[in-house]
Amino acid sequence: RIWSIHYRPSPAFYAEQHSWTVWWLLSGSFLLCGLTSFGLMLMTGRTARIEDLVALKTRDLLRSNQALNSEIERRKQQENELRIAAATFQSREAIMVTDAKGVVLRVNDAFSRITGYSADEVIGRRSDLLSKVRQAPGLLHGLFRALLRDNQWRGEIWNRRKNGDVFPEWLTVT
Repeated sequence: RIWSIHYRPSPAFYAEQHSWTVWWLLSGSFLLCGLTSFGLMLMTGRTARIEDLVALKTRDLLRSNQALNSEIERRKQQENELRIAAATFQSREAIMVTDAKGVVLRVNDAFSRITGYSADEVIGRRSDLLSKVRQAPGLLHGLFRALLRDNQWRGEIWNRRKNGDVFPEWLTVT
């Protein structure tokens, strides 16, 4: 034999499911579950671990902020130095920048106007391309000795323009 049971709730059953009593029971159950889980977290120390984690993350964020602030300050200083260097390069006096081996890295417009050499003609070449003129005896020896001792030298030398003219030049080397 095969038995089958058919259960069909009555309309009164459905009406009872939407009553205020059922809603209060469900709400109370959810509240009781939430309070119980919070109490268990307190008893097991789980909240203390969360507080420690929050404190650790806060310290990490503070360190990151400090690092970012110092990086921003460093970049502002670099930008300011670049502005000063750019203004200096706009001078009416000739400026030639070389590396430690004497290879020209940059010249300003006044250099090109005074010597007749364009920037493209001198950049990448040695700076002695202008000094093909005989200097006073011992001048270069004194220049290098002063550079080693004082990190600078000032004095008059003779140079030659691109067109071959020889001219005196007051030179500062640092």
